[in-house]
Amino acid sequence: MDTKSEAEAAKILVIGGTGVVGSYVVEQLLRQGKRPFVLSRSPHDTPDVEWVRGDMGEPATLSLPPVATLYCTADAVLLADILSKVFTPSLKRIVAFSSTSVMTKQDTEVAAEREILRNLPAPPRVEH
Repeated sequence: MDTKSEAEAAKILVIGGTGVVGSYVVEQLLRQGKRPFVLSRSPHDTPDVEWVRGDMGEPATLSLPPVATLYCTADAVLLADILSKVFTPSLKRIVAFSSTSVMTKQDTEVAAEREILRNLPAPPRVEH
């Protein structure tokens, strides 16, 4: 493997990097001396982060760099729609975080949250 290929293979993409969990992942990567790509719908300017503008809701418009590792802390349902954009020969690992909303927001009054819950798998039943 040449130097350029090794550098590309070490790249990391974080989807959802502006959220609570995603920003923590980005912070930890930066502390490790990594320079991640972070997908965002809006522009950002953070030192040592390479921001990629795009919307998972519009997969046809995405242009994602080849990476070795993908962290997805955004809506995992939308991840399925963009997998064809991230599968490249350099991709070795995907880490997808799911939502606890299926358990914590069962009684929500917010219509958008109820719609999200309909797309998440139901939690396992625990018998006492």
